[in-house]
Amino acid sequence: MPVAAQYLIGRIGWQLTYGAPGAGLPLFAVPIAVKFLKDRPEEVGVRPDGVRAVTRANWQENAGVSWTDAWHSAAFGFCC
Repeated sequence: MPVAAQYLIGRIGWQLTYGAPGAGLPLFAVPIAVKFLKDRPEEVGVRPDGVRAVTRANWQENAGVSWTDAWHSAAFGFCC
């Protein structure tokens, strides 16, 4: 690398030689980031940590709390 840097400094000057890697970095980094960074785990075929697969047997367990139970809970704020 020092040989290539010295050659480029002699040919185009030190400002452009030091600016070229900085300008060229997005040409490599952005496509790699776009390829490997995803918003959701489902995009790559996995589930989030701690989430089990929903089957017919455990559907009711994963359904959550009913509206009535939530409304009458102390955490909701309207305990009757």
